[in-house]
Amino acid sequence: MNNKFKIRPANSSDVSFIAEAIIEAEKSGTNILVYSKVYEIEEPVFKVLLEKMLLEDIEGQEFCLSSFLIIEENQEKAGCCSAWVEGANGMSSWFIKSNLLATFIPNENLQKAANKSKLLSQVYIERTLGAIQIEAVYVRKKFRGKGYSKILITEQARNLKTKNNNLSNIELIVASNNTIAIKTYEKIGFSKTIEKK
Repeated sequence: MNNKFKIRPANSSDVSFIAEAIIEAEKSGTNILVYSKVYEIEEPVFKVLLEKMLLEDIEGQEFCLSSFLIIEENQEKAGCCSAWVEGANGMSSWFIKSNLLATFIPNENLQKAANKSKLLSQVYIERTLGAIQIEAVYVRKKFRGKGYSKILITEQARNLKTKNNNLSNIELIVASNNTIAIKTYEKIGFSKTIEKK
C-alpha cells in the first residue's frame, strides 16, 4: 500500500467531488441513478441540486458535507466515505433526507415521483436506530485496489465510536448487483444480514 495517503474531513471545496462520489455510489456499478429515474431529472441537474443539499450540511443522513472523510494520495482526492449514527438527533435519516429532497427538488418533479411508489420503495432503506451508518463509499478507479475503502470505513467507525462510547453496530447498505463492493465489504469483515429485493 502507498504510504502517501492522508485522511481529512471534507470541506466546502470538496462539494463537487462528494456529489460525484454519491452519484457513483448510488449507481452501484450501473448507469442507473435511481434519483434521476424517480424525479425525472437528468444526472447533471441532480448533481447541482445535490451540491446545494450538501452545503446545507444537515447532520444525520448521507447528504451532509461534514459527515464525509476524504482520502487523498499525493494531494489528489482518491476517495471518500460518509458516516453518522442513525437517529442520534432524534430523527431518522430517511425523514431528514426526504425533507431535504422536498426542499431542493422542483415541485413538478416531486409530483412525478409521487406516482412512482414502487421505485420510491426501492430507495427507502430501513436503518437500525443507534447504529453507525456507512454510506457513499467511493474510490476513484485509478486508486482502487489499495485498501482505501477499508481505511475510510475503519476511520469513520473509530471516530464515531470515540464520540459515542456505547456504539457497537455498524451498518453498510449495498445494492445486491454490486458484487465488487460486496466482496470488498466482506473482506473488511461485514456480513449480509438482510437482503431486499
